[in-house]
Amino acid sequence: MTSTLNVITATLRKLGVVATGENADADAAGEALFALNAMMHGWKLRGVDISHSDLTLGDNFPLADEYVEGTVYLLAARLSPDFMLPASF
Repeated sequence: MTSTLNVITATLRKLGVVATGENADADAAGEALFALNAMMHGWKLRGVDISHSDLTLGDNFPLADEYVEGTVYLLAARLSPDFMLPASF
């Protein structure tokens, strides 16, 4: 099972905020975690009820592994303006 921190780190790598082999700093990880929770709550408002409650970095990611990559890309697209980086993937 994938951790929330793994999802956050993969997202920040897609954006170029974190290099391969490095860890995200607390500010970047916190910003990404806030956006991830908001995005997942937004899915429920759009009719995709995944029974989401706010995640922490230490939690297991609540969706099956086949949804991780899609979540990473959606989160990267959502975060790209916050980090002033183009989503060029």
